[in-house]
Amino acid sequence: MYREIITKAICGKGTSFQETFDRIQPEETPTNILGCWIINHRFQTTLDGQDVEISGTYDINLWYSTEDDTKTKVATETIEYKEPIVLKMSDGDILSDMEIVAREIQQPQTLEAKILADKKTVQVHVQKEMGIEAVAETKLLVKVKESAEVEEVEYEEQEETDHSFPSDEDFASLHADFLEEEAKN
Repeated sequence: MYREIITKAICGKGTSFQETFDRIQPEETPTNILGCWIINHRFQTTLDGQDVEISGTYDINLWYSTEDDTKTKVATETIEYKEPIVLKMSDGDILSDMEIVAREIQQPQTLEAKILADKKTVQVHVQKEMGIEAVAETKLLVKVKESAEVEEVEYEEQEETDHSFPSDEDFASLHADFLEEEAKN
């Protein structure tokens, strides 16, 4: 005998690996790049039929020297992006609207930052990977034992356990002389 069960399950998945080249123009002409890091990554998904798009922003912080390496500055640039993700469905028997759950597999990170030939622009090579899961109601077909086949299981009674925290009296009989010996060594 079989029974159909309706439950929420992951019905499809997708991933997107992206490498981009973002450009920043600091206020002052950079002499050297001292560091570059990415923070404040925020994103959301939109679903249109079976097309999923992730849109988001992140901040690139560029630490650079200027005036022939005599001063340092930090330039911050907010980058916006939109990227489609192909949703591969594993279940075609979906009974409700899909809910898309997005997550960072690899947060945006800087691979390289370099000053371009114009000496005013810095190109930042960024890499990130995003994943999505489509969750919806679906049917499962489960084999069920008939009621005559169900075995009765008896459970042994267990002693009641005291889960209270020990008092100071419970610790009075303990001898901690070894701690004093350890402290002397």
